[in-house]
Amino acid sequence: MVGVHIAFWTTGNIVVGAWLMYIGTPIYNYFILYDDHNIEKKNEKAFMTSSMFYIPMYAYEFAQTCSWIYCMALLSTNYKPDHWIFENKPETWFSYVIFCFVIGFFGALSSLAGHELVHHKHWIHKLGGNIPYMQFLYTHFWEEHTKGHHKYIATPEDPVCHDIGVNAYRGIYNAATGTHIKSWGREV
Repeated sequence: MVGVHIAFWTTGNIVVGAWLMYIGTPIYNYFILYDDHNIEKKNEKAFMTSSMFYIPMYAYEFAQTCSWIYCMALLSTNYKPDHWIFENKPETWFSYVIFCFVIGFFGALSSLAGHELVHHKHWIHKLGGNIPYMQFLYTHFWEEHTKGHHKYIATPEDPVCHDIGVNAYRGIYNAATGTHIKSWGREV
């Protein structure tokens, strides 16, 4: 994510950053970091209970939150920051769409880290896991995922599980509205 922002700041072209992300990263991973093995079963529990497990998740959430704030300042019509990192903005419709797609991709990755943190028992990790969901107004995830989805998974009571053949757009709509309705119902 940092590389994508640096490429955008220096070139003014978000496609350069997108190229780095979708083309450069797999090439780098294949030649430099190639590892297609999972950790061994005997080490899995020790890995999951290690405090080192939290470092990449919180680091990514922090970086993505900084990116989110930067993007809000960059695209604001009222706030005019006077710094060189705010000089380049998406100028065309195409560059704006690509910019939003790339930044949205980082937000989606952040929600994966948040999802993992919500599963941990301590309240501070649950709160930390909710940070990405605060950014796109989905803060009920913490409560709905653990008290709704895990309890009613793959039943008609679970709004995020769908029958085979349900249109993806219909499924997304049902999940987004259904999780809010179910959370509200538990609160009342």
